[in-house]
Amino acid sequence: MPIFKEGKNNYPPVMKIKMHIYGDRILTDILHKTNWGNVECDLQNMDDVKRAIPYMSEYKLIIKLNRIWFMSKNYGVQFKLITALVKCKNKEELDIDFFD
Repeated sequence: MPIFKEGKNNYPPVMKIKMHIYGDRILTDILHKTNWGNVECDLQNMDDVKRAIPYMSEYKLIIKLNRIWFMSKNYGVQFKLITALVKCKNKEELDIDFFD
């Protein structure tokens, strides 16, 4: 399965990146860019992550190459998301209670 896929039928391209999770704790930092600066999101579960990263927003990511693997004649890489700075397309999408 490729890590990067070209967009089709007016969909943007996508890239597969794993989040930094330890046990049931989400260690990836998600920050929202607002008029007041960067606000950290409180992430308790994957529903919080979905709300923190709205579809078609602008992102700046810090990712690291986590693993290079080889199996028989196949090979691949795995990326891990360390920090994401999100600039939402619509300010109405933000839930103010969601922030720390």
